[in-house]
Amino acid sequence: IVKWIGGETGSKNFSKVVVKLEWCLFFILAWLLEWFIKYVVFNDSKEFWKTWKDRASVFFSWIG
Repeated sequence: IVKWIGGETGSKNFSKVVVKLEWCLFFILAWLLEWFIKYVVFNDSKEFWKTWKDRASVFFSWIG
């Protein structure tokens, strides 16, 4: 789908934006899944909230 949209519009920048959006969605889903496992299964949400801020800052500096 990404290649098709990029080919249709003829702009490489648009396909790059789509890829970044897909990475954002992937990151958010993985983050929610990890929160669910740690909070529900291990009941350890405090440790999770400490680590996710560091990961988020690294991630957004990477895609930015």
